[in-house]
Amino acid sequence: MTLRTFVALCAILAMLAISMADNGAREARAADTILELPVSFQVVNTNTSGAACPFDGLPYTVRGHLVGPQSIIYGPGPRAITFYVHGFSSSEPNWSFKLVPGYDLPVEMAKLGHVSLVINRLGYSPSDHPPGFESCLGSAADVVHQIIGQLRSQGAQLPDGTHVVFSKVALAGHDTGATIAEVEAYSYKDIDGLFISAFANTGFTQKITEWSIKAGAACLQGGQPSDQGAPNYHYFPAITDEEFSQDEPLLREIFPYTDETVFQAVKQAIADHKRQLNPCGDINSVPGTVPIDMARLNEVTIPVLIFVTDSDFAFSKEGLERERTFFSGSSDVSSPFLPQTPHFWMWGQTAPMGREIESDWLCARGFVSAGVNCSTPGKVSGGGQIDPGTGEPATDPLTGQVLQPATMIIHSGSANASAGGQANFGFVVQYASGDAAPSGNLTYKDQRAGVDLKATSLQMLAISDGACGTNTHARFTGKATVNGSADQSFAVEIDDCAQPGSTDKFKIMVSGPNQTYEAEGVLIAGNISIRR
Repeated sequence: MTLRTFVALCAILAMLAISMADNGAREARAADTILELPVSFQVVNTNTSGAACPFDGLPYTVRGHLVGPQSIIYGPGPRAITFYVHGFSSSEPNWSFKLVPGYDLPVEMAKLGHVSLVINRLGYSPSDHPPGFESCLGSAADVVHQIIGQLRSQGAQLPDGTHVVFSKVALAGHDTGATIAEVEAYSYKDIDGLFISAFANTGFTQKITEWSIKAGAACLQGGQPSDQGAPNYHYFPAITDEEFSQDEPLLREIFPYTDETVFQAVKQAIADHKRQLNPCGDINSVPGTVPIDMARLNEVTIPVLIFVTDSDFAFSKEGLERERTFFSGSSDVSSPFLPQTPHFWMWGQTAPMGREIESDWLCARGFVSAGVNCSTPGKVSGGGQIDPGTGEPATDPLTGQVLQPATMIIHSGSANASAGGQANFGFVVQYASGDAAPSGNLTYKDQRAGVDLKATSLQMLAISDGACGTNTHARFTGKATVNGSADQSFAVEIDDCAQPGSTDKFKIMVSGPNQTYEAEGVLIAGNISIRR
């Protein structure tokens, strides 16, 4: 291996995660509120992604679990799902950490109304193992793409034979799983949202650089067989489990700000030989993948969530902050900061904060299944006259409606929207804990297109971090009368970016038996206010 190749290996984030449970025995009883159901997907180890690397083109089985509320999984739909992809030395327990109660991310997200798919990637038991040099990050992205296609078409097949289809998919990657998620996003453009954590294409630490060089050297020597007998696999880091579990300073460096019970559980799992080997082809494909990532992430136009932390042993805070700059094609990139948060944020003391941020982000981007109320307490409003006392749009004290509508230039939308023209709108929507639904009002007019909308009921209000900062993005949904036709569904997404609202954004989507319409733009008069 050349020095150039070794240096390129520094672009790897390889992580330690522990395969600690017999995932095949996790099916919940039918009467349980939250189900953890084993699922499998038939895939082909091929590579049609934008990151070229070797593959064998053979069929394999990917195994994992579908986790979520029973009422959603067996309900009528439509359904939304978050698809979680792990990184190096890892498998499902990277996300589904069961050694200490309260750290199982899919279960905790299910309590908030979300459905998750957690898989073991090819090369990681109990999924099938291709030869190590015939697996790579590009082929892993292709496999993820194949599974997404199955989720949207025939659906995930449950143990009782039921097929569960999902209409909206968010893809979440951790560590090198985030690399795979990024490749999938710009190669196939088949997902609705992207969540990146513990990964950046820049800002690698000296520790991860040293580990990457040693892992590359081990693969140059052919590596070792996997636990299924496939050739050319390696450990990361390249030390024995005994050495690893007894190196207290190193473990403290990897798992800072972690509850002591979690730390000791992880340490014991390493001593019990629960680490998984990694396909050598994955680490070998990183040198070519990282520059392609940086060149093509601007093709991603969907909402993006990136966790920025300050205690990641593998990446600098500056590198994590810089990752958002590569997504220049998306107008909705959120990068909230989680202080004192380790690489494995799901296992850290700030895990509840991370789950809340993720849940709010999902809700505010419409990743909500039928029957779920994930409204956020707060108030949003938009109008043309500003109350000098509150800075919010002024409202009529009797009707609660804004005194004057705001105006935006329509930048893009459906064919029947008046692109380049103006639209006027006014709204006040609020929700308090314990309410059955939000209350308020919405009017919207695109005069040139002949669209006149008035909300008749509200269903959800979700507030989250957005491109303009903390709690600056919101989404609310409901039913409306459009041009005299009742029972039309609508969703509005807003961004509160400035005071006054010269850079505030408004987007509306209407669908129903008699109307399909979509428009978005930036305000030229008025203001949007989001209060949580």
